[in-house]
Amino acid sequence: MTKEYVSVNREELRKFVKAKLHVFSEEELDVQLVLFDEVLDHILRIDRVLKQPQGHVLLIGVSGGGKTVLSRFVAWMNGLSVFQIKVNKRYNISYVRNCGMSGSDSVLGTLIMISVQS
Repeated sequence: MTKEYVSVNREELRKFVKAKLHVFSEEELDVQLVLFDEVLDHILRIDRVLKQPQGHVLLIGVSGGGKTVLSRFVAWMNGLSVFQIKVNKRYNISYVRNCGMSGSDSVLGTLIMISVQS
């Protein structure tokens, strides 16, 4: 995937993403995702948003639906660092500072905030 729009055949895109997903599952997370049309669409949407300056997205869905894994996958494909924190009732600004992002103004990254019930 590049920053420039290029029209591609959906099957070519599926092969490309499937190959990247295979490498991702070996190098980063040991997960096996089924790459059906809706998953491919979500990957493309997340990719488009993360490539925008200060791009941000709110993913809503049931727990275990793949939102975090897809976000981590797209961030990995784009060479972005991933910072992940869990928001709970004890959440405050020092919690964010301790997640590993402090002092990393020059690092391109993805912040994943997970809401948990507590």
